[in-house]
Amino acid sequence: MSKPKGMPLTKEEIMLLVQKVEANPVIFSKATNASNNQLKDVTWSKITDDFNSLIVSSPRTPEQLRLKWENLKKAARKRSTKIRMNNLKTGGGKPDYIPPDEALDKVAAILGSTCEGYSVQFGGDAVVEEVEEMVQEAVVVDVPFDVENTPPVIVSPALSPHTPQPKKILFSSTISKGKLTRQTLTEDVKKSVKTRNLAIAEYYDAKRKKEEEIFVLKKRKLELEILEQEQKLEEKNKL
Repeated sequence: MSKPKGMPLTKEEIMLLVQKVEANPVIFSKATNASNNQLKDVTWSKITDDFNSLIVSSPRTPEQLRLKWENLKKAARKRSTKIRMNNLKTGGGKPDYIPPDEALDKVAAILGSTCEGYSVQFGGDAVVEEVEEMVQEAVVVDVPFDVENTPPVIVSPALSPHTPQPKKILFSSTISKGKLTRQTLTEDVKKSVKTRNLAIAEYYDAKRKKEEEIFVLKKRKLELEILEQEQKLEEKNKL
C-alpha cells in the first residue's frame, strides 16, 4: 500500500522554503564529490528543521522539501521561457496572460542566468490587456474637413507602467471636395504597445539584476561558514 501524500504547501510555506534555500548557497554547488554531497544533505536537514519549526501544518521531510525545490526550479524556468516568448510576439492577437507569481519570480532571480527569459515579468498583465483591447477597439476617428474649428480627438495609451506619457492628438485624413476618409489607429497604438513592452522589459531586467546582486552578497557572506562546515565534516570523517 502506497504512502499517502501530504497536504500541498501553502503559498506562505513555499515562500518560506525559497527563503531558506536562498540563505544556503551550498545547495547550488555543482560539485558532486562525497564531501559536498554530504554537506548538502546536512544543509537540507537543517533547512527542514528550521522550516518545520516555523509552520503550523504537518512537518515535512528533507526529501519532500528537496523535491518541492526541484519542481519550483522547473516551473520557474518554464514560466520564464513563456514570458520571453510572449514578449517576442510580433503578430496579431493578444499576448498570453501570465499571472504574477512571487515565489517563482524569486526562484528565477536565485537561479539567475540559468533561468532564461526572466527579464520580462508581467506582474501587471491586466494593463497590457487593456492596451491590447484599445488596439482592437480603436477602429476609426473621423474629423470634418475643417479641422481647425473642430476639437481634436485625444488618445493617450500608457507607454510605461510607471511614467505618465504626453497625450497624442490624432486626426483622420481627408480628401478633396470635403469627403471624409477613415483612418485606423491600430498601427500607432501597436507602436505604443511595443514601446511599453520594452519599458516593462527594462524595468524588470533592472529588478532582476538587483535581486541577483543581493543574492551574490548573501552568498559571499556565507562562504566562510560553508568552508568551515566542510572542514569540520572532513575532520570528522578522518576520525
